[in-house]
Amino acid sequence: MKATKGQQVGKDWQKEARAALKAGFAGKKRWLVGVSGGGDSVALLKLLVAEGYGKRIVVGHYNHKWSKWGDEAEAFVVALCKKLKVELVVGQGQGKPKTNAEAKARLGRREWLMGEVAARGLQGVMMAHTRTDMMESLLMRLGKGSGVAGLAGMGFRPMYGVPGKCIWRPLLGVGREQLRAYLKTLRQPWLDDPHDAAGENQRARVRKLLPALAQAGIEEEAVAASIGALSRANKALNATANDFWSEHVQRGLARLAVDRAALLAAPEEVALRVLERVLWLGDAEEDGKMVPRTGKRLALLERVRGHDKGVATLGGVKFIWDKASLRAEEE
Repeated sequence: MKATKGQQVGKDWQKEARAALKAGFAGKKRWLVGVSGGGDSVALLKLLVAEGYGKRIVVGHYNHKWSKWGDEAEAFVVALCKKLKVELVVGQGQGKPKTNAEAKARLGRREWLMGEVAARGLQGVMMAHTRTDMMESLLMRLGKGSGVAGLAGMGFRPMYGVPGKCIWRPLLGVGREQLRAYLKTLRQPWLDDPHDAAGENQRARVRKLLPALAQAGIEEEAVAASIGALSRANKALNATANDFWSEHVQRGLARLAVDRAALLAAPEEVALRVLERVLWLGDAEEDGKMVPRTGKRLALLERVRGHDKGVATLGGVKFIWDKASLRAEEE
């Protein structure tokens, strides 16, 4: 019997995932695998075990302790790991914060994951984000006016705060529904977060829009191709900004000096990226520090362009400039 298109797509993603996993586990690498109990992470875990990597992973589950759902998810993951005979470590939060709950939850989970990676000498954290997650993130960031860097997708990135470690997402080429179809063939259950069904956060609300977008011809695979193009453009812009940095920025003790004429002559997007790095005082990225949005950096650039001398403060950094240079130091 000839395979249907859907069956062939399923085989193709598994082939690509196997190749990615083989490369990621080269040598003696071991990974912490984030498993929430949801369909994506359960599918990743099942695939890892099926491919023979069960002894080279540690499952990491974080219970935010926001509601009884957290305890139910924890119990589900504990039972699943016991059945699959994989090592598990569980972290627990302190309940739901009264303000900025989502942001604080992400930070708490990230800090716990980084701590486990460092303590266990693992390569980094493997996450089960999918092509569908990338589309949702793109839509959310479009609504916030993000630039190229914010729209360029998740990808592979270093784990800030843990030198030499990284975050790896091997399933970014796979759609969420493909993973659920895979689990159904294995007769493997998963959990659906009731907070998502209730639309209690922006991502859950955006997720409900995806079927209507597909009907309008805005398909997930095509959006992923656009994200790939943005990612390539982002890398090129970063390379140009790095070249600018090497040639036109001087670094002192907790202080930077940028050639003002070169900054103003650079393409605006490159100049904005240079200012972003200036706000970290030269580090690639300072863990936990939020850089002011593009609009605020653009306003600073306009002030520097419009006045031969001036002083301004942005993101905890003091900027002082004259005709020759723009200097930055901690406020």
